[in-house]
Amino acid sequence: MTFARRSRKRLAKTRRTPGRYAAELFFKLMGFLYFVCYRANNAIDVSRYERVSPKIPAAFDGFRVVQVSDLHGKVFGRDNAELLKLVEREKPDLIVVTGDVVDERNFRLDSLRDFAERLVKIAPVFYIVGNHEADLYAKYFNEVVATLRKSGFTLLLDREKRVTRRNGDAIVVAGLMDVKESRKFANIARPQLNKFSRDPDEFRILLSHRPEWLSLYAEYEYDLVFSGHAHGGQIRIPGLLPNGLNAPGQGWFPKYTGGAHTQGETTMIVSRGLGPSVIPTRLFNRPELVVCVLKRETRLEQGMANDNQV
Repeated sequence: MTFARRSRKRLAKTRRTPGRYAAELFFKLMGFLYFVCYRANNAIDVSRYERVSPKIPAAFDGFRVVQVSDLHGKVFGRDNAELLKLVEREKPDLIVVTGDVVDERNFRLDSLRDFAERLVKIAPVFYIVGNHEADLYAKYFNEVVATLRKSGFTLLLDREKRVTRRNGDAIVVAGLMDVKESRKFANIARPQLNKFSRDPDEFRILLSHRPEWLSLYAEYEYDLVFSGHAHGGQIRIPGLLPNGLNAPGQGWFPKYTGGAHTQGETTMIVSRGLGPSVIPTRLFNRPELVVCVLKRETRLEQGMANDNQV
């Protein structure tokens, strides 16, 4: 009897009170949210795509493009060592930086210079201006452009460049400068697009910061477009908000915030970006590095594939 009474007293002393239970639940929830938010802002996803086309020259079969977008001055590891290691691991033939590499709220020219100089040691880098660089026209724009050019970036500021490999095989990569206001983008971009190559036999890539203008890029029949800007819709909820809650230029419940989208003969790959947006926290929307491999499809293979379609 005495032993049983003592055991009941010990059990009574160790039983959790409602207040203690609530406190434990609260701290567990905070720990879970911290883990989710930390990973959603600091653990980089690598997303891989293939673009298959008979227009891809033989010398470019297997050509690897790595896209870095919307870094906004963020650093992954000391001196961006973590990000640079991931890029190098993918063994790119070309790196495309699709805007917003800097941010006025987190502007460090020395950090940008160091990152750029180390990135070009991995592979050639093509760069376009994003809206945040456009916002720096009055202050730092010329410094940013000069730093990137001196570091070895190829600046496609409303320009195009032919990339040539063995036997003279080539593809065309064009780049559009961004503007502060999305509504003016098409009116400004169209005259530039009219100046670029429209050879239907060439495989043409376009770098453009804004994904909401897919219809414009499809009008000019680009084979592949790399875009960013949308930050994955910022807050994603699996099954409920797969494209995110809000994106600049698209508003609430946006459509083009990540992944591959096709219209006509044009495939657009949208990076969820790497750095923060105006809202500094991402949710279920980790930073993203994009890898796209070009695959040549022969005319015969394409015809056989078409014959097998129902």
